[in-house]
Amino acid sequence: MKRAEILDAAKKCVCQDRNEQYGSPEDNFGKIAELWSAYRGELFLKRDVAMMMALVKIARIYAGESEDSYIDLAGYAACGGELASEEKKEETSSDPLVMNRSLGKQFLARGREDAPRGRFCIATKKGWIGIDNTSGDYWMEEFKTREECLDWLDGKFEVGDKEENK
Repeated sequence: MKRAEILDAAKKCVCQDRNEQYGSPEDNFGKIAELWSAYRGELFLKRDVAMMMALVKIARIYAGESEDSYIDLAGYAACGGELASEEKKEETSSDPLVMNRSLGKQFLARGREDAPRGRFCIATKKGWIGIDNTSGDYWMEEFKTREECLDWLDGKFEVGDKEENK
């Protein structure tokens, strides 16, 4: 196969065939990232899934070359590149990321230096935790409701003021 044929086949896979079979790569990789995060006890991102799947294809190529593995490798690289671009946009987004309890636990376990930058609202058994580390400083507060957490992340009140503003 010529390189253009490999890229054309990969484009067909990631833009048509696989979408019809499994849904969008973003949704599929998101679910895989959640499952891997819960299993390993560390945070995986959608882009991590794309790169890990690319490594699976590289291992298969090493074991015995197949045109399909090269096509899939190109497809995973394309999906990973797109996801990385979207993550860059999200880093500058003002919308907080809301995490479920499982992903939130993994996020909190990572430590401040390893944590992704942004604004996060994490579900816990007792309520919600808001984290804002967009500036490089690390601000974290606990809340009873998701709405309070999101309001704090949006700068609608200071923590000491939340009782007064009800």
